[in-house]
Amino acid sequence: MILKYFITILFFAISQIFAQSVSWEKINLKFPSYVTSFGFNSKDYIYIGTRDWGIFRSMDLGKSWKRLYEGLSLDRVDFIYETPEKNLLAGISFGGHLDLGPTPLGVFRSENDGDEWENVLKTIWVQKIQSDSKNFIYACTNSFNISTKLCCSEDDGETWERIDSKLPEYDIIDMEINRNDNIIVTNHDGVIYSSSNRGESWDSLENSSKTGFYSLTYNSKGILFSYNKTIGLCKSFDQGKGWYKTNLELTEHIFRSLTIDKNDRLFVITQDQGLFISSDNGLTWENLNEGLLNKNITAIGFDNQNNIYIGLIQPDKKYEDDYYIVLKGFYK
Repeated sequence: MILKYFITILFFAISQIFAQSVSWEKINLKFPSYVTSFGFNSKDYIYIGTRDWGIFRSMDLGKSWKRLYEGLSLDRVDFIYETPEKNLLAGISFGGHLDLGPTPLGVFRSENDGDEWENVLKTIWVQKIQSDSKNFIYACTNSFNISTKLCCSEDDGETWERIDSKLPEYDIIDMEINRNDNIIVTNHDGVIYSSSNRGESWDSLENSSKTGFYSLTYNSKGILFSYNKTIGLCKSFDQGKGWYKTNLELTEHIFRSLTIDKNDRLFVITQDQGLFISSDNGLTWENLNEGLLNKNITAIGFDNQNNIYIGLIQPDKKYEDDYYIVLKGFYK
């Protein structure tokens, strides 16, 4: 009886080890520039944004690819976002190409799956694009001592209106929409602002850290995650009033961004330590680096089947065809 019990426990432990694994496969596409963003629409099309080479689209689950650039500014594609009415928005930010001249930047919109684009919101930096449950779309743009724009669209991204008149002008660094449709923004001084009426008024909350919270993201339970220079990788259960440090030690130099997939799993990407995942709100962590060719991850995304896509830079392959690559994996 004891032996049977032991075998059962051992089998369960082994099955869990194999269940908590990921295998990576290389996407068959040669990139002339590193990957900055991923997008996926309701038709299962895959979109990959690059540093200065436009957007690549696959309509057959990655078997073939087409480069999209008609109407786009060839600079850094920070966001690719499907709107509630199934159009596409792309956030194009300044990437340092002074030799290209005065090209338009900001939010671009496509009504034909990315074949053609129109510049619908002019700005030089797009930090985030999100929508709420009522199909209002928000764009947080500009930062780093440049006047911040927080804009809202009521017509699926075709026109935009600023909603930041009662916010500080210069230093909003991130935005997130919670499950109650409240807009949360943070600044460099660790102040968090919240609006429940689409920017008509804002409540502010001082934090003792006195440093900004970067890469805000919520899970379905309403827990807010972020990275702070003083606290580290942290979480809040009360919209940013109190913060608790998670059990993943990262420095500012290493941290790049965090995101949550459809199963409420928290992913952290770093500049030189690879990819980490937590399935219990940051209590325990696992790295998903086995099989990675390098640990310098530039972007992450999840398709409709919750496959993971990551962009990698391989410094040992400089000037060769596989310097910039994309890997696809599925984590069970």
